[in-house]
Amino acid sequence: MLFLWEIFQSKTRDIMKEIEELVDIIKKTLEKCPWVKEQTINSLKDEPLNEARELKEAIEKKDFQNFEEEIGDLIYDSLLILSIAERDGITTQKKAIEKVIEKIKRRKPWVFGNENVKNSEEAVKRWFEIKNQEKNQK
Repeated sequence: MLFLWEIFQSKTRDIMKEIEELVDIIKKTLEKCPWVKEQTINSLKDEPLNEARELKEAIEKKDFQNFEEEIGDLIYDSLLILSIAERDGITTQKKAIEKVIEKIKRRKPWVFGNENVKNSEEAVKRWFEIKNQEKNQK
């Protein structure tokens, strides 16, 4: 069991190294690319949707080579927009990531709390119940 944990930790470190490199690439493009310097979150707002459509198409076609590219583009666009939001003082990468972590933990109490669900249908139903409660509270 310890060996499996070491493999998991090693793979996690590799992923983190790649994410850090991608963030560094984005920072460099924000500094040096004239086109990227001019972008705002508003000017890029449709990019994640476009990439999501291309990702959906790759999945539907079972084009898994293209899947890797399209999901990578979606990750890149999301991090680029987040970096621009940070540059413009809207939020920080840390705050955005903390917020999604909190939301996932809050909306999946059968994973991170003491609730139980019997199947995927119950999980989806409970997710939307919690989501609707949160929306009504706002």
